[in-house]
Amino acid sequence: MRQYILDYIAGVMVTGFRLTQELPWDKDSGPLYLTNMKTVYVDSAQTSQDPLIDVLNGAGIVNETTTISAYVVTDAKILPPGYANLVTAISGTRLDPAITGYTQKTTAVNTSFQADAQITEFVFNFTKVIVNSQ
Repeated sequence: MRQYILDYIAGVMVTGFRLTQELPWDKDSGPLYLTNMKTVYVDSAQTSQDPLIDVLNGAGIVNETTTISAYVVTDAKILPPGYANLVTAISGTRLDPAITGYTQKTTAVNTSFQADAQITEFVFNFTKVIVNSQ
């Protein structure tokens, strides 16, 4: 899933920003994206399952959600040209036709600040229904 997101973002990158294949964390689990402004980082996929219907024999139906986050940091005082276009383009990743088999695809965009840095986090959620059978 991470590779689909990297491929899509590579196709919609905005001038002045770059995409890296590196994970957004350094060896000490610190945020690597804070040291490289205007670089888009994509994290590893996290998967969770939530039961929809449970039955006594172990069969049932669950929602499986795959979550992937992407990060980009910019100067909080003066946003670079193309920032709004980048946010729009990356937010559209959920619409990539290569990502199939999911009943729900969402993107949340969160912005936070650390000193003079504006951290933009994109949280992609892809949910599919799985039938457990014995």
